[in-house]
Amino acid sequence: MKFRTLIGPVACLASFVIVSSANAELVTFRFKGVIDDAGTMPAIRLGDRFFGEIAWESNTDTGTGQAIYFFRPPLTAPGAHVSVNAKQGRVEFAQDPLQSWAVYVIDNFDLASNGILVDEIQYFSNLESPIPNIQFRLRDTDTTALSSTALPATIDLSQFELAMVTLATPSGDYATGRITDLKRVNKGGQ
Repeated sequence: MKFRTLIGPVACLASFVIVSSANAELVTFRFKGVIDDAGTMPAIRLGDRFFGEIAWESNTDTGTGQAIYFFRPPLTAPGAHVSVNAKQGRVEFAQDPLQSWAVYVIDNFDLASNGILVDEIQYFSNLESPIPNIQFRLRDTDTTALSSTALPATIDLSQFELAMVTLATPSGDYATGRITDLKRVNKGGQ
């Protein structure tokens, strides 16, 4: 299976565009985890450890349902990068500063139209590429993790049943990993 089949829902996201609010705060989260599906990625193996950062501008929007936040160059928030400590050496994945990226926030919404409400945060990198090279995803099926569709300034990983990252190459090779730790970090002496 190639990564292309994993991102089918991205096409339907484009109709929900929201611009970040004026009272935005740049927030950065550092995360780490373990590869639990090496997929078709030749340099990455099951059990390899990964670490990375994801950053965005938080806001105080109070809507419910779903929202997409697009970040276009010149970027005020750096997006994400992930490093995998593979047996053959470190494998890097990063947001291209010349490409757009998006964060999809779902609050108390029936995403799959099956009567099940969820809270979810999804990040997609390098939107102009045929395949985003980083997809970051947190899902809460109890709908207690998020209180709105605002880009959060804090995240409590223990409130999400699904916490994963998918990494891909331009040719469609992919690997997925389970996020085991996520913490907000201050940047620039803040």
